[in-house]
Amino acid sequence: MVLGDSPYGFGEVLYEDGTAVSFFYDALTNHDERIHHYKRGDHRGQQVWDSLAILIALRVWRQRWVTRTTAITIRSDNMSALALAGRLKTSSASRLIGKEIAMVYTSAAFEPKVVEHIPGITNTVADALSRIGDGSGAYEVPDELAHLVKTPVPVRDESFYTTLAAKQVGRKG
Repeated sequence: MVLGDSPYGFGEVLYEDGTAVSFFYDALTNHDERIHHYKRGDHRGQQVWDSLAILIALRVWRQRWVTRTTAITIRSDNMSALALAGRLKTSSASRLIGKEIAMVYTSAAFEPKVVEHIPGITNTVADALSRIGDGSGAYEVPDELAHLVKTPVPVRDESFYTTLAAKQVGRKG
């Protein structure tokens, strides 16, 4: 998985044996802002958005890796997000996302541990996807991915987060 992100959205590409097989992108939403307490365009939320991108990628492509022993490499230009994915080491800003990633890992046959930092300047495909939602109209799906269909991204309201959903159920009872 190669992850790209910007203060306005994220884009991810799944490669198998060096070939792009799936991708998605999405703009940050009002739900994202409300739940994580950062505004789109605010650089201070970047670590949270990077970590959220990893959580979404793990869930969206879950069926490709969760039931079999596979070597997963998560590549990103954000060291904090990689620390979260590889060691579940969280900052205070991403504790919710850390809990959610831990929940994903507990339902898997194994925990993916291979993370790799890539310089931002070389992360062109995923980075271009992440900027589609910036509102400028200057970015589009890169040619490398034109043969693939965009994978849908789930709505990220409270029901997207297992730990928040559990709290909601607990309040009703």
